[in-house]
Amino acid sequence: MSRVRDKVAIVTGGALGLGEASARMLAREGAKVVVTDIKDEEGERVAQAIAEAGGERSTFTTTSPSRAPGSR
Repeated sequence: MSRVRDKVAIVTGGALGLGEASARMLAREGAKVVVTDIKDEEGERVAQAIAEAGGERSTFTTTSPSRAPGSR
């Protein structure tokens, strides 16, 4: 199936649980997936797993306040 082929999906909370499942499903359906979460290591793992499974493109972006521009 390719319901979202060539679309970009931004999945917040995509590092674990329902967010991770959603990110993986969207990638299987052909979307380019952006995974965001405050859990950096887990989010990177999900994005990498999507890429290794043949996802067209998958990236991770942190939403951790401590890593935001201008934070101390």
